[in-house]
Amino acid sequence: MQTASTRFSETVGLPACLAVSVLTSRGIPFSCTGDQPTALALLLARLLSGAALYCEVNSAESETGLALLSAGGEGDPAWLAAGEHVEVEPNRFFPGGRGEGAGVSFPVARGPATLLSLSPVAGGWRLMWSTGAIEESRYGSSLETPNAMFRFDRGPAVEACEAWSRSGATHHAAVAAGRLDLEVEVVCEALGIQALRV
Repeated sequence: MQTASTRFSETVGLPACLAVSVLTSRGIPFSCTGDQPTALALLLARLLSGAALYCEVNSAESETGLALLSAGGEGDPAWLAAGEHVEVEPNRFFPGGRGEGAGVSFPVARGPATLLSLSPVAGGWRLMWSTGAIEESRYGSSLETPNAMFRFDRGPAVEACEAWSRSGATHHAAVAAGRLDLEVEVVCEALGIQALRV
C-alpha cells in the first residue's frame, strides 16, 4: 500500500497506517510506505513467529547499549505487551491532504526478538537478520506510535547499528518474535536467497 497514493489523493487524502495495522493483525502485513522489500520481511516475520512489527532503527545509545525501534503509526497488535491495550491516535507524523488520519500506539512486549531486512542485490535478494531482545517500551504512548528499546546480541547498539547499516539493510525493518537464527537460514536456503547474519 503506497501511503503517498492515499495521503495526497483528492478522494482519500489520509495516511493508511490504521488500515495497515488492521490488515497486519489479520495476518496480511503491509508496509505503510509502499516499501515492498519490507512488506516481504514482515510477511516472513509473521509466518515464522506470529508477530511482525514494522519499524525503523532510529537511534543507538552508547550509555545503555540499546537501540530505539519505532514506527510511524502502524503496528501489529501481536506485539502488544501483556495487560496493555492499543490506542488509536491521530497520525501527526504523516498528515494527508485532508487531515491527519489515524495510527496506533501501544507498549511493545519484552522478550527475544529478531530484526529482519530484505534487500534486492545483484542477482537476487539478501535477507539480513540480527537477534536480540526487546528490553523495554520506554516511551510508551508519549511517541504516539509503537516503540521499543532493542538490545542486539552482537554487542553494544552503536557498533551493532553501524554493522546493520553496512549490511545493506533497508531503512525500514521487520521485528519477529523470538531468536530465529535457524529458521531464517532454512527460509533463505528454501527460497534461494542470500542470508547474512549481522
